[in-house]
Amino acid sequence: MSYPRGLRGEAIPLAACIFAVVDALRSYRPYKLAWTFTEALSHIRAQAGKHFDPKAVTALEQVLMDLQVGKDDCFA
Repeated sequence: MSYPRGLRGEAIPLAACIFAVVDALRSYRPYKLAWTFTEALSHIRAQAGKHFDPKAVTALEQVLMDLQVGKDDCFA
């Protein structure tokens, strides 16, 4: 709902949706620590269709499966 120029749903570029999923929780911010891989993935899955585009979440899960990713040190 806070995307620039009032874009919503399918009007938001898919690349922006994917970046939101990837960057959301694993990045350190001055006001918060980065979440572990497990914490972040659990939250991302729970927020699919709410905060994150479900297609972007599905794409992320597929990439992680293809790469056999699942360790807390990934994407550090």
